[in-house]
Amino acid sequence: PLPESWPEEYVEAHAPWLDESDPDEVFFGSVHLWDDAGSFYPGGGAADAGHATVVNVPLNPLIVGAQGRECRPGDARARANLSQTQRQQLRTRAAAELRAKVSADLLPRLRAFDADLIFFSAGFDGHESDLYHFFTEDDYAWITAA
Repeated sequence: PLPESWPEEYVEAHAPWLDESDPDEVFFGSVHLWDDAGSFYPGGGAADAGHATVVNVPLNPLIVGAQGRECRPGDARARANLSQTQRQQLRTRAAAELRAKVSADLLPRLRAFDADLIFFSAGFDGHESDLYHFFTEDDYAWITAA
């Protein structure tokens, strides 16, 4: 509850859609890890979102190692034990998949949309220093400039 000294007042602070045509005026693109089990946030996000202005770019989780001793996204201990050669291979695979899928799936539709303004939000849990993927600064620079 509000403190008694505050006036009882309600102000509409955010109206995401002004009318029925507004969803067609907003483009949303998402690049994220994806598997059929929905193991990664946001839990959805298969390639076809079913809407012309929503583009999901699902990336495969990179898993290395022998069965039962795999390094999976989020596994800090296994990740710490990766060799430099394994890390470089994973960085190369991550960059190649990002660039291929974004170039093929996201950029053509974004360019066709012809946006007046673009908000770009990059989560850094995909950076090689975090636990979920193997992107480098070059990958973030590429997608920002693309």
